[in-house]
Amino acid sequence: MITLKEVAEIAGVSSTTVANVLHGRKNRVSADTYEKVNKILKDMNYVSNMGGRIINKSGSRIIAIIVAYDRFRNVCQSSEMDPFCGAIVGAIEKEITKYNYFVMLYASSDIEKCLNMALAWNVEGIILLGAKRKLYYLLHSRLDIPIVTIDTCFKKQDRNYINIGLEDEKGGYEITKYLIENGHKNIMFAELEPQDDENGILNIDEARKRGYERALSENGLDKGLEDSSTKFLKLDLDIETRENQLVELVNNRFNNCSAIFFASDLLAVEAMNVFFDNGIKVPEDISVVGFDDSIISRKIRPGLTTVRQDIIEKGKKSVENIMQIINGEYNKKNDYINVQLPIKVIKRQTVLNLNE
Repeated sequence: MITLKEVAEIAGVSSTTVANVLHGRKNRVSADTYEKVNKILKDMNYVSNMGGRIINKSGSRIIAIIVAYDRFRNVCQSSEMDPFCGAIVGAIEKEITKYNYFVMLYASSDIEKCLNMALAWNVEGIILLGAKRKLYYLLHSRLDIPIVTIDTCFKKQDRNYINIGLEDEKGGYEITKYLIENGHKNIMFAELEPQDDENGILNIDEARKRGYERALSENGLDKGLEDSSTKFLKLDLDIETRENQLVELVNNRFNNCSAIFFASDLLAVEAMNVFFDNGIKVPEDISVVGFDDSIISRKIRPGLTTVRQDIIEKGKKSVENIMQIINGEYNKKNDYINVQLPIKVIKRQTVLNLNE
C-alpha cells in the first residue's frame, strides 16, 4: 500500500501538503495543488487506514504520546519496556480518558516520522516524553497544535514551551547527603555516557550530578573531585560493555568507594545483579542508591534506596496543561512554563550505616 510520504514524493510536495489534502484543509493548499494531489491519491488507490479520518471534521479527539527517551533504549530493549516509561504513559492515558479523548502511543525520536504521524492522524495535541529540545522546536514550528513536554531539557534563554520536570539537582543533593549522614565519605557517581547533548543545556543526569557534587562540597568531601576518574563512572551505552565495566569496578574494589549513586534505578538494579553474580553483597560490601523509585526498586532484594519522583503527577500535569490550551482556558502569563515537581528520599535496605 502506498504511503503518505510516497504520495508527497510523486506530487513533488511536502507530507504536510498531502495531509492537508487528505483532511480537506483547502484553505491551506492552493486550488491547483489540491486538485493535483487529490488526483494522485485517487489514481494510486490510496486508502487511509485511519479511523480518525471519518471524524476529522469535528476533530479526531486524539492526543499523541510520543516516547523519545533514547537513554532508556540503551538499558532496555526499548523505552516502552522501562518501568518508569510504562508508568508515566499509563498515568497520561488514564487522565486523558477523563476528558473523553483518545490516546495514540508512538515511540520515535525521528522528526519526520513524528511529523508524518501527527499529520496523518490529525492529532489535536502531543505530549512529548524525554525528547531533545531540537525535536520539540521542529515539531512546534511545523504543527499548529499544542505540545507539552515531559523531561525535556531547555536552555535558559528558551521560550514558548511547557515542560513538566523534576527537582533533579535537589534529588541528587538529598540522596548524597543521606549517604554522608550514614558515614560514607568516598562516594561514586555513575551515569550513562551522554548522547550528543547541546551546549548550554543542563541534562537530567548532569543536574543530579550537580546535586551530588554540592553535597560533597558542603561536607568537605570534594577534594580533587574536578579531575577524579575514581569518583565518576561513565557507563557505556552497549550493555555488554557496561557489564564489563561493572565487573572491572568489582575487581578494582570500587576504587576505594563505599557507596555508588547511580543516576537511575535501572542502572542501579543492573549493577546490583552484576555485583551479585560476582560475589558482592549489597550493602555489606558496597552501598547502592538510585533515582526514580520505579517499581523495580521496590521489587528487587534488598530493596533499593532511591529518590522518589511522583510519576503519576507528571502525567496529570502534562494532560492538565494540554487540555487547558485545547479548551481555550490557558492563561499565558509567561512565555514559558517549567514545572519542577518535588522529590523525596526513599530509604530501603541498600545503604550500610558506617556510623554504627
